[in-house]
Amino acid sequence: MKSQKIEKKVEGFLKTFLKPYNPSNKRILQKKKFILLSKLIADLFKSKNSKICFNNISNLIILILNIYNEKFPVDIYSYQKENSRKTVSSKTLNCYKDSIAVFLRFLKKDIPVPKRAKTFQKLPKYFTLNFLEKSIIPMVDLVSRNPVRDKVLLYFVYFTGLRKSELTKLKRENFNLEERIVKVIIQKTKEERIVFYTKRVKDLLEAYFSLEAEDTNAFNLCSSTLETLLKNLNPYFKEIHLHTHLLRHSFSAHFLMQGGDISDLKEFLGHKSIQSTMRYAGLKT
Repeated sequence: MKSQKIEKKVEGFLKTFLKPYNPSNKRILQKKKFILLSKLIADLFKSKNSKICFNNISNLIILILNIYNEKFPVDIYSYQKENSRKTVSSKTLNCYKDSIAVFLRFLKKDIPVPKRAKTFQKLPKYFTLNFLEKSIIPMVDLVSRNPVRDKVLLYFVYFTGLRKSELTKLKRENFNLEERIVKVIIQKTKEERIVFYTKRVKDLLEAYFSLEAEDTNAFNLCSSTLETLLKNLNPYFKEIHLHTHLLRHSFSAHFLMQGGDISDLKEFLGHKSIQSTMRYAGLKT
């Protein structure tokens, strides 16, 4: 019953907002229609189907058009590759395939999807503590409006491996500076985990907390603060692309190179399984 309601809702949406199929222009859609379709799908699946995650709305549109219009090319991935502004990796294409397969099973549609693309495992990139201290930290003064906070933030993330989303949820009451631990709360599941940090990080935190009062969260961050900082730093580092997840990978590499145990790393990263941690660290499972 639910499947039929969803099909009817999607079909009604397509009839209302999408032009008839035209092979000459390969269905050029306006940005507004992408946004509307995105909101529709979010409404349909936001509560119970978290596994159905379409990171590229154009692929979702192509999928639905395949369901309701047999004239449209079934080779979703080739179409996406031809029309994408950037190169799409095999791993990304496999994610699309898996999401599409789940969606088709949910709709009980017998539509063939391409086989999984062959992927090659690459060791995760990381940078060393020396690179952080000698190269990255000195450049923060050039790009940041709050260099004291941002330097402490970089050290903190490097030595804890917290996710970007976890940073914005931290309150100063979650810190125990004497014990050098921070309690991380996963908002979705309300689960908690304890993460340790070094004495040097403790000293930096104490200094920063004494200089700037807490407002929105422990570091007074918005959701894009760290990402923007790294983006502004990137032009100074041609040999490596700085992004938020690279800090997490660097923490993992540093922890293991210092003799840390993979089981402890699993807990610090907040992974459910040791296999995830081993893949994350570039180890064979």
